[in-house]
This record gives sequence, C-alpha cells and structure tokens, in this order.
Amino acid sequence: MTREEARDIVYEGIQALLDCKDTPLTEDLDLVDELGFSSLTYFFLLVRIEEKSGKRIPERKARRMETVKDIIDILAAL
Repeated sequence: MTREEARDIVYEGIQALLDCKDTPLTEDLDLVDELGFSSLTYFFLLVRIEEKSGKRIPERKARRMETVKDIIDILAAL
C-alpha cells in the first residue's frame, strides 16, 4: 500500500467517525488533544482502518499512535 492510499483510508476514517467532512485534516494533528479522540473512538478508527485496508495493525504499534501521521506511517509500512 502506498503512503497516499494509507492517508486516504485514515482521513476517511477520521472524517466519518468525527463527522467532520468539511474540516481540513493535517498529519500533525494529535488524536487526543486536537481531535478529541476517546479510547472508544480510537478503537473504532483502528477497526475501520483494518477493514478498509485488509491489514491488521499489531497492538504494540497501535499503542504508539499519537498523531494522524503516526497512523498513516504505520499503515503504509505494513
């Protein structure tokens, strides 16, 4: 998967979960502090990303995800 494909999947997932289709997303946004993610929102995002990408994100890597960029980088590297 290319980084652009990973970015599209992550952005789509965030926009769907937060209902912010008109809000511009950037890779440097912090999931908790700036996007207001709860642990439940985070879980639903991971499930959505795994379903869309067909890839499983290992738990040890998922724990390190703090920004939108972190998610994109990990997904693209799988």
